[in-house]
Amino acid sequence: MPRLSILCVAAALHAGGVMAQELGIPQASDAARQAARGTAVGAQDQPVYLMPGFTAASPGKLSLFASTDGATFTTLASETYTAPERMLRDPSIIRHSDGYYYLVYASSENGAAFGTARSRDLKSWQAMGEIKVAASGFAKARAPEWLRDKDGILKLVVSLSSNGATGAYILEPNAGFSQWSEPKPLAGLQGYVDSFIVASDKGYAAFVRNQQTGYIELASAQALTGPWTVEKKGDWAGWDRAARDRPWCGCRAAAGGCISRRRAAVTPGTPTARTTSPAGRPRGS
Repeated sequence: MPRLSILCVAAALHAGGVMAQELGIPQASDAARQAARGTAVGAQDQPVYLMPGFTAASPGKLSLFASTDGATFTTLASETYTAPERMLRDPSIIRHSDGYYYLVYASSENGAAFGTARSRDLKSWQAMGEIKVAASGFAKARAPEWLRDKDGILKLVVSLSSNGATGAYILEPNAGFSQWSEPKPLAGLQGYVDSFIVASDKGYAAFVRNQQTGYIELASAQALTGPWTVEKKGDWAGWDRAARDRPWCGCRAAAGGCISRRRAAVTPGTPTARTTSPAGRPRGS
Protein backbone atom coordinates (compact mmCIF):
# COMPACT_ATOMS: atom_id res chain seq x y z
CA MET A 1 0.00 0.00 0.00
CA PRO A 2 1.43 3.42 -0.90
CA ARG A 3 2.42 5.51 2.10
CA LEU A 4 -0.14 8.18 1.38
CA SER A 5 -3.00 5.67 1.25
CA ILE A 6 -2.82 5.38 5.03
CA LEU A 7 -5.32 8.14 5.71
CA CYS A 8 -7.85 6.74 3.26
CA VAL A 9 -8.17 3.46 5.18
CA ALA A 10 -7.15 4.33 8.73
CA ALA A 11 -10.67 4.18 10.12
CA ALA A 12 -10.89 0.49 9.20
CA LEU A 13 -8.99 -0.16 12.41
CA HIS A 14 -12.04 0.46 14.54
CA ALA A 15 -15.14 0.58 12.36
CA GLY A 16 -17.84 -2.04 12.71
CA GLY A 17 -18.30 -4.51 9.87
CA VAL A 18 -20.62 -4.00 6.93
CA MET A 19 -20.70 -6.41 4.02
CA ALA A 20 -21.19 -5.89 0.32
CA GLN A 21 -24.26 -8.10 0.10
CA GLU A 22 -25.96 -5.99 2.77
CA LEU A 23 -25.57 -2.88 0.61
CA GLY A 24 -26.45 -4.63 -2.64
CA ILE A 25 -23.01 -4.20 -4.21
CA PRO A 26 -21.95 -6.72 -6.91
CA GLN A 27 -18.91 -8.75 -5.96
CA ALA A 28 -17.92 -10.74 -9.04
CA SER A 29 -14.93 -8.62 -10.05
CA ASP A 30 -13.51 -8.49 -6.55
CA ALA A 31 -13.88 -12.21 -6.04
CA ALA A 32 -12.10 -12.83 -9.34
CA ARG A 33 -9.17 -10.67 -8.33
CA GLN A 34 -8.84 -12.47 -5.02
CA ALA A 35 -9.13 -15.88 -6.68
CA ALA A 36 -6.33 -14.95 -9.07
CA ARG A 37 -4.12 -14.45 -6.02
CA GLY A 38 -5.06 -17.88 -4.76
CA THR A 39 -7.46 -16.65 -2.08
CA ALA A 40 -11.06 -17.77 -1.97
CA VAL A 41 -13.42 -14.93 -1.24
CA GLY A 42 -17.08 -15.32 -0.45
CA ALA A 43 -19.20 -12.52 -1.82
CA GLN A 44 -21.21 -12.33 1.36
CA ASP A 45 -18.05 -11.81 3.43
CA GLN A 46 -16.55 -9.01 1.34
CA PRO A 47 -16.09 -5.86 3.47
CA VAL A 48 -17.11 -2.52 2.03
CA TYR A 49 -15.55 0.91 2.28
CA LEU A 50 -18.05 3.76 2.62
CA MET A 51 -17.44 7.44 1.94
CA PRO A 52 -19.80 10.41 2.44
CA GLY A 53 -19.51 13.58 0.42
CA PHE A 54 -21.42 16.38 -1.26
CA THR A 55 -21.56 17.80 -4.75
CA ALA A 56 -20.23 21.24 -5.56
CA ALA A 57 -23.75 22.27 -6.59
CA SER A 58 -25.40 20.95 -3.39
CA PRO A 59 -23.08 21.51 -0.41
CA GLY A 60 -25.91 20.92 2.05
CA LYS A 61 -26.86 17.48 0.76
CA LEU A 62 -25.25 14.16 1.66
CA SER A 63 -24.20 11.68 -1.02
CA LEU A 64 -22.71 8.26 -0.28
CA PHE A 65 -20.18 6.19 -2.20
CA ALA A 66 -19.07 2.57 -1.75
CA SER A 67 -16.04 0.51 -2.68
CA THR A 68 -14.73 -3.00 -2.11
CA ASP A 69 -11.06 -2.10 -2.59
CA GLY A 70 -10.81 1.36 -1.01
CA ALA A 71 -9.73 2.92 -4.31
CA THR A 72 -12.59 2.93 -6.82
CA PHE A 73 -15.93 4.15 -5.51
CA THR A 74 -19.41 3.98 -7.04
CA THR A 75 -22.47 5.98 -6.03
CA LEU A 76 -24.50 4.27 -3.31
CA ALA A 77 -27.00 7.08 -2.66
CA SER A 78 -27.04 10.48 -4.37
CA GLU A 79 -28.17 13.49 -2.31
CA THR A 80 -29.87 11.15 0.09
CA TYR A 81 -30.11 13.62 3.01
CA THR A 82 -30.56 17.38 3.17
CA ALA A 83 -29.17 19.08 6.26
CA PRO A 84 -31.85 21.22 7.94
CA GLU A 85 -29.10 23.71 8.80
CA ARG A 86 -28.43 24.05 5.03
CA MET A 87 -24.74 23.32 5.51
CA LEU A 88 -23.14 19.88 5.59
CA ARG A 89 -19.35 19.81 5.78
CA ASP A 90 -16.81 17.30 7.08
CA PRO A 91 -19.34 14.41 7.32
CA SER A 92 -18.44 11.35 9.38
CA ILE A 93 -20.53 8.18 9.70
CA ILE A 94 -20.26 5.18 11.98
CA ARG A 95 -22.40 2.10 12.49
CA HIS A 96 -23.41 1.65 16.12
CA SER A 97 -24.34 -1.49 18.06
CA ASP A 98 -28.04 -0.60 17.79
CA GLY A 99 -27.93 -1.15 14.01
CA TYR A 100 -28.17 2.53 13.09
CA TYR A 101 -25.66 4.49 11.04
CA TYR A 102 -24.95 7.79 12.78
CA LEU A 103 -23.98 10.87 10.79
CA VAL A 104 -22.29 13.96 12.18
CA TYR A 105 -21.13 17.02 10.25
CA ALA A 106 -20.09 20.64 10.63
CA SER A 107 -23.33 22.59 10.33
CA SER A 108 -22.11 26.18 10.48
CA GLU A 109 -19.32 28.08 8.79
CA ASN A 110 -18.55 30.22 11.82
CA GLY A 111 -20.52 28.72 14.70
CA ALA A 112 -19.66 26.10 17.31
CA ALA A 113 -22.19 23.42 16.41
CA PHE A 114 -22.54 20.08 14.63
CA GLY A 115 -25.53 18.48 12.90
CA THR A 116 -26.53 14.85 13.50
CA ALA A 117 -28.78 12.28 11.83
CA ARG A 118 -29.23 8.52 11.76
CA SER A 119 -30.36 5.81 9.33
CA ARG A 120 -30.82 2.06 9.21
CA ASP A 121 -30.27 1.70 5.46
CA LEU A 122 -28.07 4.71 4.51
CA LYS A 123 -30.89 6.02 2.32
CA SER A 124 -33.67 7.20 4.66
CA TRP A 125 -32.35 9.58 7.31
CA GLN A 126 -33.80 10.99 10.52
CA ALA A 127 -32.46 14.34 11.73
CA MET A 128 -31.40 14.22 15.39
CA GLY A 129 -30.80 17.89 16.01
CA GLU A 130 -27.75 20.06 16.42
CA ILE A 131 -24.95 19.60 18.93
CA LYS A 132 -24.23 22.97 20.52
CA VAL A 133 -20.76 23.08 22.04
CA ALA A 134 -21.50 23.60 25.73
CA ALA A 135 -18.45 25.62 26.74
CA SER A 136 -18.31 29.31 25.90
CA GLY A 137 -15.47 31.00 24.09
CA PHE A 138 -15.30 28.77 21.02
CA ALA A 139 -15.85 30.63 17.77
CA LYS A 140 -15.66 27.76 15.30
CA ALA A 141 -16.24 23.99 15.31
CA ARG A 142 -15.08 21.72 12.51
CA ALA A 143 -13.90 18.26 11.44
CA PRO A 144 -16.04 16.00 13.68
CA GLU A 145 -14.83 12.38 13.70
CA TRP A 146 -16.56 9.46 15.39
CA LEU A 147 -14.47 7.44 17.81
CA ARG A 148 -15.55 4.04 19.07
CA ASP A 149 -13.80 3.82 22.41
CA LYS A 150 -12.52 0.62 23.99
CA ASP A 151 -15.77 0.08 25.89
CA GLY A 152 -17.82 0.42 22.67
CA ILE A 153 -19.19 3.86 23.55
CA LEU A 154 -19.24 6.39 20.72
CA LYS A 155 -17.54 9.75 21.19
CA LEU A 156 -16.70 12.69 18.96
CA VAL A 157 -13.25 14.02 18.24
CA VAL A 158 -13.61 17.64 17.10
CA SER A 159 -11.49 20.66 16.25
CA LEU A 160 -12.50 23.80 18.15
CA SER A 161 -11.13 27.30 17.70
CA SER A 162 -10.81 30.10 20.22
CA ASN A 163 -8.96 33.40 19.74
CA GLY A 164 -7.31 32.08 16.60
CA ALA A 165 -5.96 28.91 18.24
CA THR A 166 -7.34 25.48 17.32
CA GLY A 167 -7.02 22.18 19.11
CA ALA A 168 -8.47 18.69 19.48
CA TYR A 169 -11.29 18.01 21.93
CA ILE A 170 -13.60 15.15 22.93
CA LEU A 171 -17.40 15.36 23.22
CA GLU A 172 -19.28 12.55 24.97
CA PRO A 173 -23.03 11.87 24.47
CA ASN A 174 -25.58 10.32 26.76
CA ALA A 175 -27.18 7.00 25.78
CA GLY A 176 -29.82 8.67 23.61
CA PHE A 177 -27.45 11.17 21.94
CA SER A 178 -29.69 13.96 23.24
CA GLN A 179 -27.14 15.58 25.55
CA TRP A 180 -23.41 16.13 25.14
CA SER A 181 -20.63 16.85 27.57
CA GLU A 182 -18.53 19.97 27.65
CA PRO A 183 -15.50 19.64 25.37
CA LYS A 184 -12.48 17.99 26.98
CA PRO A 185 -9.10 19.11 25.59
CA LEU A 186 -6.61 16.49 24.45
CA ALA A 187 -3.33 17.41 26.13
CA GLY A 188 -0.54 17.58 23.58
CA LEU A 189 -2.84 18.07 20.59
CA GLN A 190 -3.52 21.77 20.94
CA GLY A 191 -2.38 23.51 17.78
CA TYR A 192 -3.54 20.51 15.75
CA VAL A 193 -6.68 20.17 13.61
CA ASP A 194 -8.49 17.42 11.68
CA SER A 195 -7.62 14.82 14.31
CA PHE A 196 -8.49 11.20 13.54
CA ILE A 197 -8.14 8.80 16.50
CA VAL A 198 -8.38 5.03 16.86
CA ALA A 199 -8.32 2.96 20.04
CA SER A 200 -6.29 -0.22 20.46
CA ASP A 201 -5.13 -2.56 23.19
CA LYS A 202 -1.98 -0.48 23.53
CA GLY A 203 -3.74 2.86 23.91
CA TYR A 204 -4.64 5.38 21.23
CA ALA A 205 -3.14 6.52 17.94
CA ALA A 206 -4.00 9.61 15.92
CA PHE A 207 -3.34 11.25 12.58
CA VAL A 208 -3.36 15.01 13.22
CA ARG A 209 -2.67 18.02 11.02
CA ASN A 210 -0.20 20.57 12.30
CA GLN A 211 -1.96 23.92 12.13
CA GLN A 212 1.26 25.81 11.41
CA THR A 213 2.95 23.57 8.83
CA GLY A 214 -0.04 21.74 7.37
CA TYR A 215 1.76 18.40 7.66
CA ILE A 216 -0.15 15.31 8.79
CA GLU A 217 1.65 13.93 11.85
CA LEU A 218 1.34 10.77 13.94
CA ALA A 219 0.66 10.84 17.68
CA SER A 220 -0.02 8.32 20.44
CA ALA A 221 -1.27 8.27 24.03
CA GLN A 222 -2.10 5.81 26.78
CA ALA A 223 -5.22 7.74 27.81
CA LEU A 224 -7.67 9.43 25.46
CA THR A 225 -7.32 12.86 27.03
CA GLY A 226 -3.55 12.54 27.01
CA PRO A 227 -0.85 13.43 27.40
CA TRP A 228 -0.34 12.86 23.68
CA THR A 229 3.12 12.49 22.16
CA VAL A 230 3.64 13.44 18.52
CA GLU A 231 6.05 10.75 17.35
CA LYS A 232 6.25 11.44 13.62
CA LYS A 233 6.60 15.09 12.65
CA GLY A 234 7.04 17.18 9.52
CA ASP A 235 7.62 15.35 6.25
CA TRP A 236 7.99 11.97 7.98
CA ALA A 237 6.06 10.05 5.29
CA GLY A 238 7.33 11.84 2.22
CA TRP A 239 4.32 14.11 1.70
CA ASP A 240 6.27 16.60 -0.40
CA ARG A 241 7.77 13.93 -2.64
CA ALA A 242 4.36 12.44 -3.35
CA ALA A 243 2.85 15.87 -3.96
CA ARG A 244 4.67 16.10 -7.25
CA ASP A 245 2.89 13.01 -8.53
CA ARG A 246 -0.45 12.81 -6.75
CA PRO A 247 -3.37 15.27 -6.67
CA TRP A 248 -4.89 16.17 -3.32
CA CYS A 249 -8.40 14.98 -2.77
CA GLY A 250 -8.65 15.35 0.98
CA CYS A 251 -10.63 12.24 1.83
CA ARG A 252 -10.70 9.54 4.40
CA ALA A 253 -12.70 6.37 3.93
CA ALA A 254 -13.23 3.38 6.13
CA ALA A 255 -14.51 -0.16 6.05
CA GLY A 256 -17.72 -0.90 7.83
CA GLY A 257 -19.37 2.45 8.24
CA CYS A 258 -17.00 4.96 9.81
CA ILE A 259 -16.26 7.48 7.14
CA SER A 260 -15.09 11.00 6.66
CA ARG A 261 -14.70 13.10 3.54
CA ARG A 262 -12.98 16.47 3.39
CA ARG A 263 -14.21 18.87 0.69
CA ALA A 264 -13.87 16.24 -2.00
CA ALA A 265 -16.73 17.64 -4.01
CA VAL A 266 -18.02 15.33 -6.72
CA THR A 267 -19.25 16.51 -10.10
CA PRO A 268 -23.02 15.89 -10.40
CA GLY A 269 -23.80 12.89 -12.56
CA THR A 270 -20.40 11.27 -12.13
CA PRO A 271 -21.07 7.54 -11.56
CA THR A 272 -17.75 6.75 -9.90
CA ALA A 273 -15.21 8.48 -7.71
CA ARG A 274 -11.61 7.38 -7.36
CA THR A 275 -9.78 8.25 -4.19
CA THR A 276 -6.27 9.57 -4.06
CA SER A 277 -4.23 10.45 -1.04
CA PRO A 278 -3.61 13.82 0.57
CA ALA A 279 -0.40 15.09 -0.92
CA GLY A 280 2.05 17.63 0.34
CA ARG A 281 0.65 20.08 2.81
CA PRO A 282 -3.16 19.71 3.04
CA ARG A 283 -5.01 22.84 2.07
CA GLY A 284 -7.69 22.90 4.72
CA SER A 285 -10.60 20.66 5.63
